[in-house]
Amino acid sequence: MAVTSHILPAQSHTSFEEIRQAAAAWLDRVFVPREVILRAGGQVSYLRLSSRTQKLAVLIIGLVLAWGLFATASYVVHRDWLAAQDRAIANHELAYRDLESEFKRALADQARLEAEMAGLNLSLGREIDINGALAQQREALEGRVAGLQQRLAGLREAHRGVIEQFRELAMARADAIENTIAFTGLDAHTLVASVAQSNLGKGGPLIPIREAAADPNRYPGLVDALAGLNEQWDRLFALQEARRVLPLTAPLGQFWISSGYGERKDPFTGEPSYHDGVDLVAPLGTGIRATAPGRVVFAGKRKRYGRMIEIDHGHGITTRYAHLGRILVKEGEQVERGRKIATLGSSGRSTGPHVHYEIRSGGKAFNPVKFLEAGARALEG
Repeated sequence: MAVTSHILPAQSHTSFEEIRQAAAAWLDRVFVPREVILRAGGQVSYLRLSSRTQKLAVLIIGLVLAWGLFATASYVVHRDWLAAQDRAIANHELAYRDLESEFKRALADQARLEAEMAGLNLSLGREIDINGALAQQREALEGRVAGLQQRLAGLREAHRGVIEQFRELAMARADAIENTIAFTGLDAHTLVASVAQSNLGKGGPLIPIREAAADPNRYPGLVDALAGLNEQWDRLFALQEARRVLPLTAPLGQFWISSGYGERKDPFTGEPSYHDGVDLVAPLGTGIRATAPGRVVFAGKRKRYGRMIEIDHGHGITTRYAHLGRILVKEGEQVERGRKIATLGSSGRSTGPHVHYEIRSGGKAFNPVKFLEAGARALEG
């Protein structure tokens, strides 16, 4: 038995090595070195594709296709998640309106009870002056008033607790959106301030605080709770408007990045240069889509950009799509996220089919990859 235990690993190792060698031999037979003949301007040149280069290209294409399937699935999941969140917010708002009605009824009951208490006190005072025998009745009435006051205090405390729960819910969702914006490199506070100045992104239920503010001693804690809830609702709706205009999706369904954002070697001169966007490669004629809703402010040719589209998404955020094949929108036209605006081409200062994609805010270029990663993080969250 000892001999057999030593022989089996060696046989297993030999079998694995044979499989590996057979696989390597099969790949070498399939991906044999090839030469591509290129003819331009009457001159013929040869491009040699080694076996290793062909294998690497097949591997990259497989990874790109896998990433595209994952991105599509993530987008569908995120869309359903956002719809569920919106339904939850709508349910919370409906519940809060019911709470508001109950709160108003409680205030009316309190006013009625206080009037009743004043009448009872006046009646008791007169009756006691007339007949001291009514003292026992007065004591019973005072006990009833005390019970009513305790009940009102309990109602106020319950209202304050519900208001605090709504405030925490709004704050948690607002914090998540703010973190997404901050991950892109944008200043979330500046963006929210821009939304506030434009009078957009505001809404939510009306939560009156006049009654509580008129007599804070009768409504302990309610003034601060209501003010905090109103503040968080304003912040949440401003952040939701800011997120709505953020370009968090890619202009292409499937692509690979041939040139990233930042410093690089110029593809024509080889000299150090700065790249304000990213170059996304896909087949010629692939549809290019708007990455956020906005208005087309430029659609035409622009020197080194070739055929280009620029979209203003509001609050200082713009996107550019350059080296296009065919432009499908006009200046001044409003577009929604996902609208097909052009086809991929190779116009302008370009070495081959791709789209040069830029994101700008306040005239400054930002790394589009950070926006795509922020969108992916939001989907995962």
